[in-house]
Amino acid sequence: VVLEVKQLTVNGKFHNISFTLREGEIVSLVGLDGSGKEEVCRSIFGALPPDQGEVLLLGKRLNLKRPDLTIREGVGYVPQNRREEGAFQHLDITDNITVTLLKKLSHILFLQKRKGLQLAKEWIEKLRVRASSPHMLISQLSGGNQQKVILAKWLASDIKVLILDHPTRGIDVGAKEEIYRLLRVLSEEGVAILLMCDSLEEDIGLSNRLLLLKDGELVREIDSPANRKPSVLEVIRAL
Repeated sequence: VVLEVKQLTVNGKFHNISFTLREGEIVSLVGLDGSGKEEVCRSIFGALPPDQGEVLLLGKRLNLKRPDLTIREGVGYVPQNRREEGAFQHLDITDNITVTLLKKLSHILFLQKRKGLQLAKEWIEKLRVRASSPHMLISQLSGGNQQKVILAKWLASDIKVLILDHPTRGIDVGAKEEIYRLLRVLSEEGVAILLMCDSLEEDIGLSNRLLLLKDGELVREIDSPANRKPSVLEVIRAL
């Protein structure tokens, strides 16, 4: 178990949410608008401090007061609104990828630009980002390539848990397939993934387990192994 959520509550949003997330596992939070799933994810990341409950990462209690505190422990978050919340549109690809690594790349008071540029080039190649240069502004990239750069930012940070809020929203079919591939690679490398998708088909196809939320409560858990996927109708009935 990498992540353990215990009776997490934000008054008026959700209450007594408890579940675990294992190494290399992909788990989807499923629910209608107002179910509380987005708020649960934001709370785990530290962007919505809970009123009660706790979250443990590898047995250590996370400080959920601010996102920078959870990032420091190894939790990454890809928001739904990537243009405004997930990326620095006025910065180039290299700066967006290395922004969480400033301390690692710093030497005394000077940022090692060469090291950062090399790191960015490696991730651009690994994630097949279509860009003419690592110095391109991220705002000049397509939606799918922006999403890859945002993912690269967290992958370069050596995270243990990655939370994704509708990671394929607003990108074309080809880019979606690339994102699916990257998530599976991450899973194989041991990263625990918690996500919310745009469709039940996507939730079912990507995940090992589905956690069903309704009116701020976790009402059911459904296994979704590769050899025995539940049908969309099963999930709807369960909700």
